[in-house]
Amino acid sequence: MWSMKKPTEDGYYWMRSPGQLSGRPYVRPVHLYSSNKESPQNTVFSDGENIEANREEYEWWTEKIIKPN
Repeated sequence: MWSMKKPTEDGYYWMRSPGQLSGRPYVRPVHLYSSNKESPQNTVFSDGENIEANREEYEWWTEKIIKPN
């Protein structure tokens, strides 16, 4: 189920966000993790880059997924 609430555990999740150019929903597997001990789950690794995880337009699949190969 999709939720606007960001997961609270490090791991791999499906994330849905607006596409950069098209504005259409873009769904991709991401790695959600903490970049430091003071900021839990604040970073997403996706498509070869680290991005901020705390954006309102992100939707999260509520269950973890198995680590992609």
